[in-house]
Amino acid sequence: MRKFIITAVLCLLAVSALAQSADQLWSDLMAGNELFVKGQVVYGSLRSARSMWATAQDPPVAILSCADSRVPAEIIFQRTVGELFVVRVAGNVEDTFNIASLEYAASKGWTKLVVVMGHSDCGAVAASLTAPPKPPPYLPTPALYELIMRIRKSFPAGTPNPNLRDGTIDNLCYTAWQLRANALISKADIKTAYYDVATGLVEEVNCPKTTAAATPSDHSSR
Repeated sequence: MRKFIITAVLCLLAVSALAQSADQLWSDLMAGNELFVKGQVVYGSLRSARSMWATAQDPPVAILSCADSRVPAEIIFQRTVGELFVVRVAGNVEDTFNIASLEYAASKGWTKLVVVMGHSDCGAVAASLTAPPKPPPYLPTPALYELIMRIRKSFPAGTPNPNLRDGTIDNLCYTAWQLRANALISKADIKTAYYDVATGLVEEVNCPKTTAAATPSDHSSR
């Protein structure tokens, strides 16, 4: 009987999430993050959640975040199995396959909200604050060189190298700008966020409408 009740509750929550607007979904994420900041972890029955989503998925929120081990989106937002479609890559950048992953979710009609989330102490951004040696030899590796050069594209032209926080925000805003140019992904609401790995707090970032003319003063969260 208890298993049936838990499963029913999970189904009700899933239906409720699908009926929510993007703003309501974001508010729920923030409420979950508030619990996480306080040190609380509430998952409910993982066994029931696994059973409910064993043959299908329908997550209304997609998150593009960093591969950093300190940035587990499900824990940060107190979400469980089947609730988030998470794409993780060093530096939370957009590339062909990350975009393809988000396009997949959007094409299924799941996604109402896409969150691009950068974080404090990001190693990928830190490595990008200074220009790497010109190729060859593509230091530190060819792939890492390409990642660094992509992140550096997000820094405002004609300005000194940013500090780590500003560079992280420039980068996540640039990623969001790229996603908004995608006809399929941009059908969902796209929000930008900055996560502090020390405090656990997620804050919304207000990016400029285009990064082409972005300057440090354009980001109101700074």
